[in-house]
Amino acid sequence: MLDRSSPGPLALGSYVLRLAVLGAGLWAVLRLAGVGALFASLVGILVVRHLMIRRLAPGAEVPGPEGAG
Repeated sequence: MLDRSSPGPLALGSYVLRLAVLGAGLWAVLRLAGVGALFASLVGILVVRHLMIRRLAPGAEVPGPEGAG
């Protein structure tokens, strides 16, 4: 006699497949978000660096890390 409280093998397979697709989609979104964040931070660093260099007087020395403290 079949017990209706436990899912059959087809239902379990469908559930596992849905979880795998959902997990793969979530992984892809997080990976793309990570790549986008990395690209945005690199562009931001380059823009800020460019703007800081433009504000320096011509011929001025760029301060090193030892001059920051």
